[in-house]
Amino acid sequence: MLLCSQLLGTPGASQTPWQRLVRRMTRFFTTLDASSSCAALTDACTDLGHNFKHTCTNQVTLSTLDRRNNKLIFKVHLIELDQKVLLDFRLSKGDGLEFKRVFLKIKQKLSDIISIQKIPLPVT
Repeated sequence: MLLCSQLLGTPGASQTPWQRLVRRMTRFFTTLDASSSCAALTDACTDLGHNFKHTCTNQVTLSTLDRRNNKLIFKVHLIELDQKVLLDFRLSKGDGLEFKRVFLKIKQKLSDIISIQKIPLPVT
């Protein structure tokens, strides 16, 4: 039993650098404050026909159906950093490819508020 747990390890440690990079590709900075960014996000989701629920002040849960009518649920965390807001999308339930497709549609809807300034990421 100990050998089995050692082989499996922790889920985050077993990811390749490419898998960790893909996880980071579902976030972007906005040029607005947190409340305005949240309002723009909810407007975009309403236009696209997605259900949303504010679970706390800086988190929105989105739910929709994918192409095969399966549930697709993900959370959006709004993180304020240096007068910008980071919208971080994380899949909770459903197909990862469908999640990416929906994310790209939302990102396209919000293209007018997305910050294009490059912010250097810390080296890990």
